[in-house]
Amino acid sequence: MSSKPAAGAAAQAAGVVAGMTTQQQIDAASAAASAAGAQAGMTPQQQAVAAGAAAGAASANAGLTPEEQAAQAGTAAASTAADLNFTAAQQAVVAGAAAAARGTVTGMTRAQQAAAASAAASTAGSAAGMTPAQQAAAGATAAGAAAALNSQVNGETPAQQAAAAGAAAAVAATTFNFTATQQAAAAGAAAQAAGIVAGMTKVQQITAASAAAVNAGSTAGMSPT
Repeated sequence: MSSKPAAGAAAQAAGVVAGMTTQQQIDAASAAASAAGAQAGMTPQQQAVAAGAAAGAASANAGLTPEEQAAQAGTAAASTAADLNFTAAQQAVVAGAAAAARGTVTGMTRAQQAAAASAAASTAGSAAGMTPAQQAAAGATAAGAAAALNSQVNGETPAQQAAAAGAAAAVAATTFNFTATQQAAAAGAAAQAAGIVAGMTKVQQITAASAAAVNAGSTAGMSPT
């Protein structure tokens, strides 16, 4: 076990002995992991990730559900990111990534990971002072990123990764009451972002984004024209 998870586990164990509440134990584990990461020379991004992972693990030890574990991971990562002077947008990104990562550990499906990432990013955005529209956009973006990563991990092609990202972003967009046009735009943007990460050419990115937008628009009831 590396020092970061060990630090979080030790902090939680001490919290149990000290009679801390479950939330206090999770917070202590997260803070300890972040501090250990800083001492080990981690970047701020890595510290936030470590904090989220520790919170997720501590949540599991405390008997929380997979969804609650993902939420705790996202909140801890965002809180650490805020302490490290991340922008609101960066806090939302790291929260979504941490929630999705916890979802992977607990065996969540791709759709569940995307939903967890979306919720975590939106919550983090709210805490960071984002407008409702910005929170919604952050949630859709996080869902797409989580789905793309899941697709990549499963060995799918860049085109499949982009399609997964677009579909997940579109689903998330519906939960935030996006219009059909906004759903299509979110899907296209997520697909293109996934294409960039996957190393697609610009032409391939545009093709993937277009396909994702058309699919989302069709699902949302837009006419072909």
